[in-house]
Amino acid sequence: MATSITYGSYSFPEPIPLFSEEDEAVKLGGLLDHSSIRVNIVGFLTGSDLSGLDLQKMQMISGFLNEYQDLTITIENEAKTCPCAFIESIDFNESDSTTVLPYSLTALYYSGETFSEYFGVTSPQNSWSYEEGDNKIITATHTVSAKGLKVGSKDPFDNAREFVSGKVINGFENIALFNSGDNAFLTSRTENVDRKENIYGVTEVYSYSAGDRDNSDKSYSDSGVLNLSTSISFSDNSELSISVNGSLQGSMDANTGSQVGLLSTGNFTPEQATEVATNALVNSYSDYESGVYSFVQDGPTAFNYDLNTGANLLNFSFTFADPDKVDVINNNVLHSYTSSISISKDSSVSSIAVQGNLKYLGSLFIDSTGEFESNPRFQAVETAFGQVDQQAIATSALQKFSGVATGYEINSSYINEEPRSLSISKNPVENTISYNYNYSNQVDFSSGNLKDLTLTIQDKKPLAINNVQETIGGFKASQIISRSLGNYSVSANCSNDGAKLQNLKEFTSGLCSGDFVIEDSYSTGQNTISYNLSKYY
Repeated sequence: MATSITYGSYSFPEPIPLFSEEDEAVKLGGLLDHSSIRVNIVGFLTGSDLSGLDLQKMQMISGFLNEYQDLTITIENEAKTCPCAFIESIDFNESDSTTVLPYSLTALYYSGETFSEYFGVTSPQNSWSYEEGDNKIITATHTVSAKGLKVGSKDPFDNAREFVSGKVINGFENIALFNSGDNAFLTSRTENVDRKENIYGVTEVYSYSAGDRDNSDKSYSDSGVLNLSTSISFSDNSELSISVNGSLQGSMDANTGSQVGLLSTGNFTPEQATEVATNALVNSYSDYESGVYSFVQDGPTAFNYDLNTGANLLNFSFTFADPDKVDVINNNVLHSYTSSISISKDSSVSSIAVQGNLKYLGSLFIDSTGEFESNPRFQAVETAFGQVDQQAIATSALQKFSGVATGYEINSSYINEEPRSLSISKNPVENTISYNYNYSNQVDFSSGNLKDLTLTIQDKKPLAINNVQETIGGFKASQIISRSLGNYSVSANCSNDGAKLQNLKEFTSGLCSGDFVIEDSYSTGQNTISYNLSKYY
């Protein structure tokens, strides 16, 4: 029988209660890891009246408010300590006596064994799962979690967290039977924190390529997981082209530990894209196509990088185009264009539209400081744009149209030198320029100097006009208008601002013959001007 029992600073009152222990072995992996020990204490409180019993009851409950105290049981001169015991329950039984109050309680503590691995936690989990996706990309999921126990002075939540940390510190473990791979990259990490239940868990997701071990070229697998797709396209209206699209996924822990650094555009170069395109073609074209794709060796004609440093993800696309299908200007700019013609029997005017695009040919990166417009690549595109003759393209299109597209004869391939409308879009970031020109074969008297010019010309001849009149003596010829001077007038309108008024005057004066000015007037508005001139002759 115990001579004293204490829980922290609280001592159980006389008479000393009875106690018993229940020892439950906890095995993990078939081996004894630690013991779960439950102490049952049964006794009764004594007093002279109800108030005295109630006071002792409150003192006992207050003594148990501080959790995880040492429970010490002394038998004669020997003391046994149950470290960090937790009072699971306490019951005060009903009693008819006013001087006795029975009670019973249970306390739980843990005892670690010499070869314990999981001492301080319960419900441990440490599992790996592997799933293969497209292009032999393996997703490995590592789940580690545990519930902390109070076995010492340390917070039980810290026990759970230290257990989990010890399992994830080694990073990726390739223990799969069917999926092989050397380099895996952490793509996500999720933490589960439950302070109330002292539960902590981590879920990590890794990606790696199943073909790494069979790939002698480690340039991809050393920096991230490569995912690629290629396509070949061709039509009569577009160039022969090959596309290489993909992504390179690096580790989210790129700047910690032994991991490689953040990805950059240099981790997948145009030279590597050329190699991928070449290898894809080996298995795609037939003997009939042999030699058709030789332009691939010249490198990509366009490319794009999208770098997400937060996710350490590099997306890219490369295009290999056949320059024989488009114009090459100055050996470094591709010029592609289309033309369309609209004509009707109800109108003698033809409308010719020319749409085109210029882009830099080549994939070598050119460093540039300052504005994008100063980039040598964009400067090369602008220089090439200045060499494009859209009017000549429109004239050639009209000639081909009149020769094969219609049975109606178009007497002339004349097209105005100046377009009726135009739009130009420049993108210095992408190093491209696109344009849209609209021409007409309607005669332009101003040779493109004035927009939407319309003319009204009147010529009043200096002639006498006679008419038949009835008189008392019969019919006779009578002069009704006697004009000895001619009157020549020209009215002109165009869709220009006032800066073009002098041009309009000079053009109108050239059409109005005569010696003496009768009237000279003009008006200006928003993008419209008019001029009227009359002369005698």
